[in-house]
Amino acid sequence: MKITLRQAFNNHSKDARARGIEFLLTFDEWLKIWTDSGKLAQRGRRSDQFCMARYGDKGAYVVGNVRIISGLENHRERQFSPSVKQRADHSKRMSGSGNSMFGKTHSQEARESENDRLKANKGTSGGIKVSSKGGVSVPWSPRCQR
Repeated sequence: MKITLRQAFNNHSKDARARGIEFLLTFDEWLKIWTDSGKLAQRGRRSDQFCMARYGDKGAYVVGNVRIISGLENHRERQFSPSVKQRADHSKRMSGSGNSMFGKTHSQEARESENDRLKANKGTSGGIKVSSKGGVSVPWSPRCQR
């Protein structure tokens, strides 16, 4: 199904806003950028097609801050942008590499202390129940199902 240029513009605008990015181009500005690039007929999401990209993946979609590049080039830029690098570093830290607490469990002393605290609150705290033997049970919730 082919879409009109106006629909493509509206989709681009809507997708940008959904990602929290300002889209300040008018339809005429958007179309001029595409026609000036000579790549309008090759617009698309695949790596061998062309897309409108922001410099450094920063700022709004506005004249002067956008250019037409290949999907492959856009992917490569995104791969090395600071935000992607920060996410990769965070993932690495959380995966255990350099995280001294990764894989550790609470000590028996800490578990007993929490059980004592819960018992002092008359056996329940926010739906958590403590048995007379010190065990803790959490009520079932449909949000726990994945």
